Amino acid sequence: MRSFIAQLVAAAVALAALLVAPAAPAEATPTLTITRAASALVETGDTVSFSGHAPSAAHGVALKLQRKTRKRGRWITVASTRIAASGAWAASGKATGSGTNYWRATYTRNGVATSSKTLSHKVYQWYYLTSYAMVDDSGSSEGSATIGGHRYEYSVHGTCCTADWAEYNVSYRCATLRADIGIDDDSETGMRATFSMSADGARTPLGTRGLGPSARVDVDIQSILRVRLTMEYPSTDYDGYGVFGNPRVLCAGEPA
Repeated sequence: MRSFIAQLVAAAVALAALLVAPAAPAEATPTLTITRAASALVETGDTVSFSGHAPSAAHGVALKLQRKTRKRGRWITVASTRIAASGAWAASGKATGSGTNYWRATYTRNGVATSSKTLSHKVYQWYYLTSYAMVDDSGSSEGSATIGGHRYEYSVHGTCCTADWAEYNVSYRCATLRADIGIDDDSETGMRATFSMSADGARTPLGTRGLGPSARVDVDIQSILRVRLTMEYPSTDYDGYGVFGNPRVLCAGEPA
């Protein structure tokens, strides 16, 4: 009798141990991953490369790289590849528009669609400043001008004074201002201008130019509301004017 009772007690203890023992952790479900290959500033038309891993059971399955330009927009397939035996994959697509591009990878196996998380990044595009209204100016004008035999159709140039300038809003959307600076070819021999650009009041000297070829300048304008293009003339003895040839800004959206 005592032996039987001992067996019952042992069985009860064993059952209790099973009930309180922690459950074995569930095996994690394999996921489809995606990583952007580089984090450099992306311009519209640039190739953007991605890679990632899928479950090895999906090897040989066709994988699609998809892009959209609005958060609630429609996904468009821009590239396709096959998942390797290791589960690795790689694909590239072209950035488009300006603003934000969204990307994901997706594949279908045995009738079940699997998608990666969504990645996003800004896309930048060049805009001519003269496509937008001046905020303020002194002695400046817009239009075509010629520097060193090269015609610039969308220029800002001086007209009359010892210091000509023009201001434009870039609305915190832009990364770079670029222009080709110089003296208009119709100016008198000896004409010179000193150029500068101010970003929210912080002045960047760009150099002094005379007749001849233009000089390319690039200025960082990240987190800037307003830029001012200035041409100053060391001497008023000569007729002519300085030119910001085709000033343009690289922005993630229209600057104004």
